[in-house]
Amino acid sequence: MPRRPLVACVAAVCTALAALAWSLDTAATPPSQAPDERALATADEPAVATATAGAPASATQRTTPPNAQTAATHAASPGDVELVVHVAQGTWPLAGAVVQLFPLRARFGEERAWMEIARGERSAQQIARTDKDGDVRFPGPLEHGAIAWVDGTTVWRSVDAVTQRSARCEIVLGPASVHGIAYDAHGSPRCGVVIHASGDTYVGKQTWIEREHSVAVTDADGTFALGGLPSEIVDVSCAEADGLPREARKVLATALRPGFVQFGVAPGSCWWRGRVVDANGAVVPGFTTLRFDDLEHGERRAVLSAVDGTFATQLPASMWRGQVDHGGAARTTTASATAGLGGRDHVEDLQFPGHHVLCRLATAHAAIQPWFAEMELVLDRDGVRAVNRPPFEWNGARWMAWRGLDAGVYRLRGGHRLRCLGEPDGGFSLDLCTAPRLEFEVVLTDH
Repeated sequence: MPRRPLVACVAAVCTALAALAWSLDTAATPPSQAPDERALATADEPAVATATAGAPASATQRTTPPNAQTAATHAASPGDVELVVHVAQGTWPLAGAVVQLFPLRARFGEERAWMEIARGERSAQQIARTDKDGDVRFPGPLEHGAIAWVDGTTVWRSVDAVTQRSARCEIVLGPASVHGIAYDAHGSPRCGVVIHASGDTYVGKQTWIEREHSVAVTDADGTFALGGLPSEIVDVSCAEADGLPREARKVLATALRPGFVQFGVAPGSCWWRGRVVDANGAVVPGFTTLRFDDLEHGERRAVLSAVDGTFATQLPASMWRGQVDHGGAARTTTASATAGLGGRDHVEDLQFPGHHVLCRLATAHAAIQPWFAEMELVLDRDGVRAVNRPPFEWNGARWMAWRGLDAGVYRLRGGHRLRCLGEPDGGFSLDLCTAPRLEFEVVLTDH
């Protein structure tokens, strides 16, 4: 690999760490919505690590810039502000591990703020080995936080600011790994693309669990390897680059079975086309998240259907299972379809199990905005409110939909500002015990 692209790739890794650390520290968006990881990378910036030629960036050789401080020479005295990094292999402390600390600094632009690796300063890269207890100490303060990276691996952890008191972070090297290949739209390998992996950190609506992360750069053959991951389903993403969009996958990785992921259009890929339908085979409109699982390699892909209920996704040759993704919600019945792809395209619909309520929205006069129905219309059963999607356009009209409901008697009623024309006290009663689908029109009017 030529030196110039190599420097750019390694610079991309370092700035990817900074961008991802900023997104996780602010906890403003799920990991799948992280900012552009390569926005800060330039080919002219000095690299802090060099990748072995012909291997992914997970194989690194440590280099110490002239202005770098070696933390091993620092003897902390009582009362000093310091950062203690603990490294473990599973549940056992890892002695002798080389830890690199990259302090961050905040940068502010006219429209956004970001974090980047601090270079050419007193607090530049620091390197030290863990002691017999798996601990290593770095001197503070770290005004904007830092990134701790275990040398020789792809695993790192972001650290919040360390200013007035000492802090501690843990890096646990898991037993699982993920490898794969990144292709472009024509099936050719992509070199120098940043690949990021982490455990499933986003749990619930507002709950975050801090986890280790792994980052690598694809080599000349488009391949990459990510190690030290937890033995579970992990999120793997391929950064936006060369005009190609960011892609995200989920993959099951264990100690005995490494995960395998392919990005882009792999050679021999085939199309799976179909519709989202109900139990009677009628199309279920609205945007629906579908899940496709590779039964041979453990990869999982998310696909969003069109508003008319149709979908089309290009999948590598393998045995795939497709189904509607309920977002982790437990269901007594889950309809799925399995197909072996290879050599030719596949056409098969996917069933959306459960009952569906579709309301065509009309208004009593022009001053009423149908989009208020998202907040005003309520469908509940025994006081438990059903989850609705935002209104959507379909067949020349606006619709509200409640999909995947359990059987029962529901009540549809208006809110504080809008109500349904002709709505009785307590709302309309909808019996979903037998009918899999109810479709009707409601006219919105003022109170």
